[in-house]
Amino acid sequence: MMEEKLLTQAEVAKYLRVSTKTLKRWRDAGKGPKCFKIGNSLRYDRFLFEQWLKNEQR
Repeated sequence: MMEEKLLTQAEVAKYLRVSTKTLKRWRDAGKGPKCFKIGNSLRYDRFLFEQWLKNEQR
């Protein structure tokens, strides 16, 4: 899949084919892949993102 350990919001949105606004709505609703803040930027752990994808495809 992806090589970097930390993914940006734009990378996750592009992979999922959704907008960053959709990711924000999911976060606000407590849904979607888990993310965390580094400074002013949101990041997604690649391993956790891949696990979330597997769970969503069931």
